[in-house]
Amino acid sequence: MKHHNSRAFTLIEIAVVILIIGILIAGVFAGNRIIAKSRLAAAESLAKSSPIIGIKDTALWLETSLSNSIDNSQTNDGNPITSWYDQSASGAKPSIVAVGTGPTYANTINYVHAVKFSGSSANYLQVLDASFLNNTDYTIMVLEKRQSSDSNNYFIGENPSGTANQNLALGYSADSTIIHSQGSATSYSATVSSYASSTDKARQFTFVHSATNGNSTYINGILAAEDATKTAHLSGITTLSIGKG
Repeated sequence: MKHHNSRAFTLIEIAVVILIIGILIAGVFAGNRIIAKSRLAAAESLAKSSPIIGIKDTALWLETSLSNSIDNSQTNDGNPITSWYDQSASGAKPSIVAVGTGPTYANTINYVHAVKFSGSSANYLQVLDASFLNNTDYTIMVLEKRQSSDSNNYFIGENPSGTANQNLALGYSADSTIIHSQGSATSYSATVSSYASSTDKARQFTFVHSATNGNSTYINGILAAEDATKTAHLSGITTLSIGKG
């Protein structure tokens, strides 16, 4: 009669296997945290060396990588953001505060800090004093990664209507359309790729107003649209919405 060599796992051996698996899982999570921290550190280093810091006429600089841009207590994924702090060299720093519950903190652009807006007309941020835009040329740059094909989602301002040059709207008026408007009869637009074909891409938009050359829109540094007839400055601007649907 043959005897088969068989051996059951003891409780101690099972415990050792579970311990090893636990250590491996913990190692993976620790590695992910280290990678995330290194990305954040690199982003903060780039922000600190940005030439924007040295531009004395920068009226407002809102970014998400510096430790004092957003309250530390709010820098967890999904937390509401109640304030976004200006990092410009300007002496008079405008206050940017939440309307409603405001936007949320998110790690959505290359795993680096971002502010996520829901496209709501009730929950967004507001610059309490945006009068610095009145009676002047301006350049406004926005880095964004969209997560919706919805129309009437604006980076800056809101519905492009009202008295000419009394309002500002920059953002998506439609899925494939970016608008630059200073109120009724001043709007012009640029074509962008639809949401379905650009879901994984962040883009930089630059909106320029000049009393000499009119208005122009750049996408990732390339001229996308312009209207040389729009030379009149903004006037009567008081507050300014950020991320209002």
